[in-house]
Amino acid sequence: MKEFRLLPMLMLACTALLALKLLGLVQTPNSTWQQIAGMGTLFAQDAESASREMGTAPNTGVGATRTELSILQSLRNRREELAAREESLQLRENLIAAAEDRLESRISQLEVLEARLQAAADAELDARKEELQGLVTMYETMKAKEAARIFDRLPMDVLLDVVNAMNPRKMASVMAKMSPESAQRLTGELARSGRRTKESGLNQLPKIGG
Repeated sequence: MKEFRLLPMLMLACTALLALKLLGLVQTPNSTWQQIAGMGTLFAQDAESASREMGTAPNTGVGATRTELSILQSLRNRREELAAREESLQLRENLIAAAEDRLESRISQLEVLEARLQAAADAELDARKEELQGLVTMYETMKAKEAARIFDRLPMDVLLDVVNAMNPRKMASVMAKMSPESAQRLTGELARSGRRTKESGLNQLPKIGG
């Protein structure tokens, strides 16, 4: 504000000086008038020069303020961008964590279901073994001829289970009383079953060399 008040002060000083000089005009010679005119010209030139300097002087305060505002705005924008990115990453982490929790819960449910199925399968297997053992005990206590008549009519898969669980000597006596066709068919199935068991055991052996 001090720069803008300089010109009015100069004009006021010129006016005051001129008024003081005019008070002594009656007793002032012509040469004094010329000096006054010259002084007025000098004051006018000084005022014009001061006005030009004020017009061309850089306003560093305003420029610095605009630069600072620009920097602050840039920093604010960057801070908002980082905050938005952080929020997005946090949301993604929350979604991943929720998905992992659901997956772990599903795995736990499947493990419980698998355990139940395995328990049911084991129970069924134990029941079948117990039932089969009861049949084996019954056939072993029967006379060979009576057991042979039953074996002639049993399905082959059931007969194989019973025969494999029986005492070999008792089974041999029963087979001797079976019909030739049934005994021949049972012998073939036992041979094939033995080969499959042997091949399965050989396949499970570790390989030697390359």
